[in-house]
Amino acid sequence: MQRRLLAKSLVDLHKEYNQTCEAHHVISYRQFVRYKPFFVTEARSNDRNTCACYQHENMRLRIDSLSEKGILSSKSLSYLLSSITCNTEDLHCMNRTCTKCCYDEIKLVAYNPDERARWEHWTKEDVVVGNKTYKNWVKKTENGEIYYRDLSCFCQYPEMCECFKPTKMRMDDSSNANSDHLQPDSIQKTYAESPSTDVEKNEEYTVGKFVIVSYDNKLFVGQITKLLLDNIEINCMVQHGKRNVFKWPNKPDCIFYHREQIASVISKPEPNQRAAQLTKYDWLLFNEI
Repeated sequence: MQRRLLAKSLVDLHKEYNQTCEAHHVISYRQFVRYKPFFVTEARSNDRNTCACYQHENMRLRIDSLSEKGILSSKSLSYLLSSITCNTEDLHCMNRTCTKCCYDEIKLVAYNPDERARWEHWTKEDVVVGNKTYKNWVKKTENGEIYYRDLSCFCQYPEMCECFKPTKMRMDDSSNANSDHLQPDSIQKTYAESPSTDVEKNEEYTVGKFVIVSYDNKLFVGQITKLLLDNIEINCMVQHGKRNVFKWPNKPDCIFYHREQIASVISKPEPNQRAAQLTKYDWLLFNEI
């Protein structure tokens, strides 16, 4: 008899089964495992494309901690990926360059902002043994830095509100071990209090984002396709007259522009029959530039 491999874990399959079956067919996890045919087995490491590097392991540890705090609705990494991508096996979706799902974000469950989340994190450390230096994996407990953004505000663009941009929160060492509250001095706004850096500019212009670019005293709407130092390749759309109607040309119009030629970053154009149109705010911004 041919061996069958499970594409998902038994926990995820049991959850999907109870959600899709009728009420009188709901069974427990132990009974679900008992009814599994013997020739259906979970995939081993050599049966699937898996990775156990420290980056993916750190991601799993972080997801486990956030789900235990109630911030994430699931511990399954495959479920979280499928919620923000069209296809988990498509490289464009996984690289966040897909025009359909590049702006999707993981939905967070309501939680207590005063409660601090902790998780384990793998790091590399050079260990000197005699006259030789070795790479060694260690676990340390230390205070780190996280970036967060106020989600209670309804702003969607940095030009409208200052709280759109992320804020850096540093967890400083404290002599009081029982103190779970953050000190006011440890909260620093990187954009409001410190000058912008090249790293922050690179985070603003990423592949897949839509921008307004100026060329020959004319404005064009396009999507970033490649980054090369200060030059950015943009695939521009064609505007029909002076209306809020944009279409993709038959042949891609990909041209490198200098970073200074980009007027603003906009949201993804909304579909309008066979064309696309800018949002109300982006259309006003397009006419005012």
